[in-house]
Amino acid sequence: MVGQSSRVASARTDPTGSLSINTASSLPPRGMATEILDAYCNHDRLCYPFLSPKALDRALDAVYEAGSPDAIDPADGFLIDMTLAIGTAQVYKLNWNGIWDAEVHYNRAMTRLGDVLGRGGITALQGLLLICQYRMGTTSHDTSTNVWHLIGVAARTCFELGLHKSSTNALPHSQDGDDVDRDARAEDLEIKRRCFWSAVSMDRIASLILGRPLAIQLDDIDTELPQIETVAVEVPIHQSLSTAPLGTPEWQMATTIFVHIVRYRLICGKILNSLHRSTINRESNASYEVTREALAQELKEWHAGTTNLPLIPADAPLASPASRSSFRSEEWYTLLYHNGILMLFRPSPSICDASQNSNVLQHMFDSSQEAIKLYANLHRSRKINYSWVTLHSIFIAGLSYIYALRNHLQHIQNRPLPNGNAANATLRSTPTISQVVNDTRACSKVLVALSERWAMARNCSEVFDRLSDAVVADVVEAQSGQPQASAAAPFPSQQTPHMTQQVDISLTGALYEHSTNQNFVNMTVDETLRDCFGDLQNIYYDQYHSDAIAQLSQEWLFGLGDNPSRYF
Repeated sequence: MVGQSSRVASARTDPTGSLSINTASSLPPRGMATEILDAYCNHDRLCYPFLSPKALDRALDAVYEAGSPDAIDPADGFLIDMTLAIGTAQVYKLNWNGIWDAEVHYNRAMTRLGDVLGRGGITALQGLLLICQYRMGTTSHDTSTNVWHLIGVAARTCFELGLHKSSTNALPHSQDGDDVDRDARAEDLEIKRRCFWSAVSMDRIASLILGRPLAIQLDDIDTELPQIETVAVEVPIHQSLSTAPLGTPEWQMATTIFVHIVRYRLICGKILNSLHRSTINRESNASYEVTREALAQELKEWHAGTTNLPLIPADAPLASPASRSSFRSEEWYTLLYHNGILMLFRPSPSICDASQNSNVLQHMFDSSQEAIKLYANLHRSRKINYSWVTLHSIFIAGLSYIYALRNHLQHIQNRPLPNGNAANATLRSTPTISQVVNDTRACSKVLVALSERWAMARNCSEVFDRLSDAVVADVVEAQSGQPQASAAAPFPSQQTPHMTQQVDISLTGALYEHSTNQNFVNMTVDETLRDCFGDLQNIYYDQYHSDAIAQLSQEWLFGLGDNPSRYF
């Protein structure tokens, strides 16, 4: 078993607390490796528990006891290098002065990938999942589409192995006296089940960010999630859960966390299929509204179930690796909830009514504001996960905040509508200047923290700063009663119910079926959006502009009377 106590006891660092390299083997000292793997098991493995703790422990022994690199079994070497690469991303939480280069482990693991894939079966699937997990947790934006392709390969491997079928995961009856063998088979089947549901979760994350179809649809699955049993004994709050043996209370508690995360990903998949994909079989807005409300209720019920998780209080001291994991923080699950609300109510190819429906606009504003605050709190407590997934989510939250606030400011200054219709959507109240400054500054700080790790985030940070400065200027002008100053010519007053030119993007014409009021108050943030729209294109995750950033910015531009195609 990869136990926390044995690893911590064997961990040895130099007096400065910095990392040092074992030049003979290009591996860190074993004591350091065990501590990095503790970080992996207490955080990364909670979310994707597709590796057996026993297998990881055995591979660690085999790698460090091998007489030479050539004596290391390729599968063992790959497993250790990949888990070290993933776990190294968490070293900033361990107060180490040095930084171990995760790419060293990753690149060496890639030299053994052919041997791992050549073995086929679960070994090959676990190899693919480890690569996907590493690339999803890295700060390299350029690999986002590569991850989507790799997840597709992993999904097809799952289908080839029959992991989507309940019959594959059924435990056969054993003969009397064969309990040990039965337990081994039960653990093997459980690992296979977790491999499958880990692939399902990864599929939802990558597809949502890129705006692409899912590789694994719910209709193709008839296997159950891992079974959860009630834990009757009390377990210390800081106890490591992920390395516990099968059937123990700690194992059950870790399973509860994993299943809860997977259920959230499944809801996200439903949102993607129902609202965020283009289809020729378009339904009525009323039908989409019913679907959206049903999914919002399902999301609310999921969030209520968070109280059943073995979470560590936010004010508890960071006394153990377990307490540093966001997956044991209540704030992280609340953040997921608000990210889900934003997925439901932001503009989508199916329904786009934030500018017309005050309830929808309020949902966007409230959840984007809460998401920003929660990201800031996780960053402050050193529990934030630095990755392009986090970059996408915080940037979408910030962009949604500005979009909702911009609509509110424009509408309260431009009513009643010239055609006599009811006023456009507004918030319950106008945020104060200090509130807007604090919210946008909090978002900017997180983006800056991410930008310190790779160049892609710097572009996001700069674009957001320009937009947030502009919307603050609009709030100041609105609350001071001064007229908006803009060099832009006013738009025609006629309504434009449809785009007059076909746009070569994934958004269908159905996205724009709501009527648009063209008698706008000229706003600083609108001019800034036009100015930085080219920069926004560089942030898009999908070449066909079907991701969330593209959808939101294009809807914003169309609402201004612009045709987004002119910017491509």
